[in-house]
Amino acid sequence: MELYKKLFEISRRYIEDSKTNPKLDLHRVTDMYDSVGANQIASKQWLVDEAIQYLNQDDIIMVAGAWYGVLSHLLKESGFADNIIYNVDIDPVAKEIGKKLFPETVFVCDDGINFYMERRNWFTVLINTSTEHMEPDEFELLIRSKPEDTLLICQSNNNWAEGEHINCHDSVEELAAACKLKHIYYQDSREFVGKWEQPYSRHMVIGK
Repeated sequence: MELYKKLFEISRRYIEDSKTNPKLDLHRVTDMYDSVGANQIASKQWLVDEAIQYLNQDDIIMVAGAWYGVLSHLLKESGFADNIIYNVDIDPVAKEIGKKLFPETVFVCDDGINFYMERRNWFTVLINTSTEHMEPDEFELLIRSKPEDTLLICQSNNNWAEGEHINCHDSVEELAAACKLKHIYYQDSREFVGKWEQPYSRHMVIGK
């Protein structure tokens, strides 16, 4: 409830500020609300529930395409408050809003792939829940850059109906193959209902 309260206050202020600052894009308010929508929270909580058995208290985690940092917030709420979690997103406004939502969280405004490739030995865990938004060759580059002993937690979906989705996977087996893991600890799919009541499957793979 506290998360929704804070998001409401930030969005309300954003709308108020737009009256005197025409550069503010009010579509950002919808984007904020989308980040805590039912499907977003359900898919992220699913990740947390399944991943915690493979995470350690000393893991250093990177979340690629972290948006406003909701996933890292859920991880910290689930017993990993002391872990260093880097939330990396190329959108500077997402970082600005994320810091207001979660002031103690580490946000980095950078291209996720470039940031990871230059620092891949820092991290023991790589999380990517925005696979469907990545160019296929960029996703492959990210996967190939991952050290073998780094835990990968990856989500994608088969929701081709979304115009921004350019790298969907029709099945969890297809996603697992794309992740090129030697050891798969978990793989599964769950059903969701998207815009216009369009059903789709979200897939998740965890392994090394």
